[in-house]
Amino acid sequence: MEKDKSISEIKGLPEVKSEFGSSLEKNILKAEQKPIKELTNEDLRILLGQNLHLELIVPIVLDRLKFDILTRSEDLDVMLLTKLLQIESNYWEDNPEIKNTFDSLIKNNRQNIEEPQNKDKIDLDVYRQQELPELRKLIDNFIRI
Repeated sequence: MEKDKSISEIKGLPEVKSEFGSSLEKNILKAEQKPIKELTNEDLRILLGQNLHLELIVPIVLDRLKFDILTRSEDLDVMLLTKLLQIESNYWEDNPEIKNTFDSLIKNNRQNIEEPQNKDKIDLDVYRQQELPELRKLIDNFIRI
């Protein structure tokens, strides 16, 4: 993949510069026009949340998450992981190699995922009571695909 090019360039999307539309639409347009290597986790969360350009961004997200999970990084982006787990099952069924990579990453590192290292950056009680049960449910659903 050419990381110096934008999603718009890679996919041949028309250049759109609009002052109209929702903030979501504006954020999507901005993300589509950035070089791939400059996409932030927030850009990726937005695109994943809208199921846009999955063939381009899922491998990028997996690379970022893989590093953070394997190194038990304090920067593990649980929201990005959650968005990845929420992708519809037909994507994973159509992309078994990527699904297997993600599946192995989760199964082999579930404890690293569920026990955050950035304890000083998050409210652990809120995480354990609200976010962790949902994350566990999403992981279990993903593994069953």
